[in-house]
Amino acid sequence: MSTTRCLSAPDETGITGSVAVEFCRRGERTIVERQQFLGLLRTSRPVYRCEGTCPEVQLIHLGPGVIDGDDYEQRLTLGSGAMAVVGFQSYAKLLPGAVGATQRTIITLGSESYLTMRPNVVIPYSHCTYTSVTDMYVEDGARAIVADVLTAESSQGATNLDCNLVSLTTRLFRADGFVLRDCIQIGRHSLSRGHIWSSEFPVLGNVILVGVGRRMENALHQVVESIDPAKAQVGVSYLTGAGVVIRIMAGRVQFVEQVIERASHLLEADVQRRRFEVEPVQSDGGSDKKSVKSACD
Repeated sequence: MSTTRCLSAPDETGITGSVAVEFCRRGERTIVERQQFLGLLRTSRPVYRCEGTCPEVQLIHLGPGVIDGDDYEQRLTLGSGAMAVVGFQSYAKLLPGAVGATQRTIITLGSESYLTMRPNVVIPYSHCTYTSVTDMYVEDGARAIVADVLTAESSQGATNLDCNLVSLTTRLFRADGFVLRDCIQIGRHSLSRGHIWSSEFPVLGNVILVGVGRRMENALHQVVESIDPAKAQVGVSYLTGAGVVIRIMAGRVQFVEQVIERASHLLEADVQRRRFEVEPVQSDGGSDKKSVKSACD
C-alpha cells in the first residue's frame, strides 16, 4: 500500500520545502511505499519501467526559483533489493541573495538496491549564495548513480561568475564509516575567486557511480574515448571502496547529460548482470538442472 501526506505551508521549523519518498520491494516489483510533502516540494506520480518493476518519479519545485533564505530537505529511502529512478522536473535557478539558500539530501540504500538519480541542473545567478549537501548511506551490494550539473547563467561573462558562492557536496558512508567526500565550489568567495573553470566549456558535470568495481573500467574507458574533445572533456577516477567519479566539462548541458545517460546504462547493465542468478535444481533423475532468475526479478 502506498500512502501520501501533503502539507501546503511550512511547519514550525520554518523549512521552505521537504519531500520524503520510500521505495520497497514487493515480490518482483518495486513500489512507492510512502510519500510525504511539505511546502514547495512535491513528487510526480510514478511511471514504471523495466516491464513494470522499477518506478521513476520526478521531484517538483513549485516556486520561481531558489530564493535567498530558502531551506529544503529531500529524503530518498530504498529498501533491500529495491530499484528506482529519480529525476527533476526543471532546472534549479539560484536567485540573488547574501544570506543564502540551503538544501540537504539524504539517500539511504538498502542491501542490493539500485538508484539512478538524474542530475538537477543548477544555474547560479549574479550574487546568489547556495549550499547543497547530499549524504548517502549505503549497505553492502547497493549501487547508485548520482550527478550534479552547473552551468553559467547566459547573461554572465564567458570568463567570470558573479555569484557569491555555490557549493555542492556529496558524502558517502558505509557501515564501517565515512568513505568519500566530493565537493564543487564556484563563485567570488571560492578558491577560484569567481573565475569560470573553462571559457570553452561553461558547463560542469560531476557523476558518482557507487558500488562499481574495476570490471567496468574498460566500458567506461570506451565511453570517454568516444566523446568528441571539441564538445566535452571527461576525466575518470576509480576510488577503492567507493566507486567511480566522472568529471565533465562541456559546451552545452546536453553533452553532459549524454555522458551521464551512457554511464547510467552501463551501471544498469552491471546491476542486471550481478542480479542474474543461476540456481541448481534437482531433477527427477537425480541430475542437476539450472534455474535462471532474471535481473528484473
